[in-house]
Amino acid sequence: MTREIKFRGKRVIDNTWIYGYYYCIGRERNQKHYILPEYEVAPYGREVIPKTVGWYTGLKDKNGIEIYEKVTSV
Repeated sequence: MTREIKFRGKRVIDNTWIYGYYYCIGRERNQKHYILPEYEVAPYGREVIPKTVGWYTGLKDKNGIEIYEKVTSV
């Protein structure tokens, strides 16, 4: 069984959660962090707050909600 690779983060503009693929652009101090929803293409990634980025663990809690762990390298 393989683990689904998925991330989440809170959008910069409205503080709502967005789910999909994670990427960042720029140099170390000027990086922009993005989540690309599965239904869109790269130019349409949503900018997210770096400290909110989490990686899906492949597990769900007792209510069936996906569990994410904080990504420490962003």
